[in-house]
Amino acid sequence: FWAFSRLSTEGPPRLMSALQHQLASQAHDCNAQDVSNAIYSFAKLSQKPIEPLFDALRGRMTELGSKLKPQMISNLLWSFAKLEYVPTREENNIFKEQAEARMEDFTAQAVGNSLWAYATLALRPTRRLTNLLAKQGVKTIGDFTPQNLAYTYWSFAKLLIEPPAPFARAMQRRSLDTMHQFNPRACATLLWAFARIGRGLSNKLAHSLERRLDIFINDLKNYQPALSPIRNSVIVSPEIAGDLPLVAANLERGGGGGGVGTPPPP
Repeated sequence: FWAFSRLSTEGPPRLMSALQHQLASQAHDCNAQDVSNAIYSFAKLSQKPIEPLFDALRGRMTELGSKLKPQMISNLLWSFAKLEYVPTREENNIFKEQAEARMEDFTAQAVGNSLWAYATLALRPTRRLTNLLAKQGVKTIGDFTPQNLAYTYWSFAKLLIEPPAPFARAMQRRSLDTMHQFNPRACATLLWAFARIGRGLSNKLAHSLERRLDIFINDLKNYQPALSPIRNSVIVSPEIAGDLPLVAANLERGGGGGGVGTPPPP
């Protein structure tokens, strides 16, 4: 399955079915890396495993909870979100406990992808986990790419959580430093995120976003009405917040709404 996912192609249906049934019968022998790789592979192919295999892999994951390393946790959270599977309370507790215990080893991408997964699944992480992810985000902020920043902003906004102040400041500084690398979708996502939360966008970052967007489009009317109230520190009205998904679609021709899409695999 890992090989097929690396090739971004599914195998013949009969072969895939046979392999899945075989793995389901041997899942009890899998180690934590095997389980993570298998579930990740299906997610990368956007193909949910057959129920007996998915149940067996998740059961084995539960047994091996204490063996899950940061990369595995990030992979599994990303995979569950990609497969649109909401983890059970027991599974979610395993992720939370292991993430909290191993947070110092989370990379910038693991921080962003974990937040994206929670937001995509509409699961609000505990305050402790949110604060730990934010604290690790500050430590790894130099490794955040524009895409990392965009889907991290989107995640907080989707969950209607204000980023802890140190992380918010670090993300704004990093956004300013990397603005020359932002694409239209990332710019529009930041606007949507700040509008949904209703505050937090500094004048400096607002001006930087405006200059960046001016490079991509000549007609500013699509986003100018939305940007100005935020730049002037006015609480954004529901009407403006509601228009911002259209802004994202207009900026990224055919791009979907105010969302940021799926972040790259961990």
